[in-house]
Amino acid sequence: MRLVTVAMLCAIAVSAGGCGYADSNATFVPESLRYKSAPVTPEVIPDVKALLRDNNGQFFATRTPPQNVRVSLPRRNASGPGWTACVRAEVAGVTGRSIGTQTYLLSIDNGKIGNRQLVDGSSPCTSETYEPV
Repeated sequence: MRLVTVAMLCAIAVSAGGCGYADSNATFVPESLRYKSAPVTPEVIPDVKALLRDNNGQFFATRTPPQNVRVSLPRRNASGPGWTACVRAEVAGVTGRSIGTQTYLLSIDNGKIGNRQLVDGSSPCTSETYEPV
């Protein structure tokens, strides 16, 4: 008798434990019992050309403006949030002497340039296609 009572209590507990809200994508549960899913906001792809035009003095030395500035299409950052893009330009140093063509990897987060790194020939920027700014 005691075994039957314990078995019935376990069955009631297991069936009652399943009560509650279901996954928002569950199709076998009525709409009123599903969790409400958060609205999906589309991600805005950053306009790298506009960012460089607006922040040219912050990115390059203002005393020696760069020549032949080209950018790649932005890509999702594989190692974190935000976007990355490559910039290639013929730059001069602070003294005005030409340094040559330099390639930078930009990190873009929330529509702002966060970090820039000078990259070498082994970076993914070497295989990118560039468009003039």
